[in-house]
Amino acid sequence: MSKEDQMAELNEQAALLHSNLTEFDRLLKETARQYESIQSLGVMHGAFFMASHTVFGSHYYDTKEKS
Repeated sequence: MSKEDQMAELNEQAALLHSNLTEFDRLLKETARQYESIQSLGVMHGAFFMASHTVFGSHYYDTKEKS
């Protein structure tokens, strides 16, 4: 294999690496954006759980005391 062929192959591999790193960067940014949404969703889920426990928990204890 000549030096020109090796350089051409190396150039192709560098272009592929650049393409993959660009895609990785895009995916990483998207993951960071999704993390913020998932974090907000977790906070809302916790708030709904605590609120439902307050509402339905007191109803459960009221029903249990009447029995």
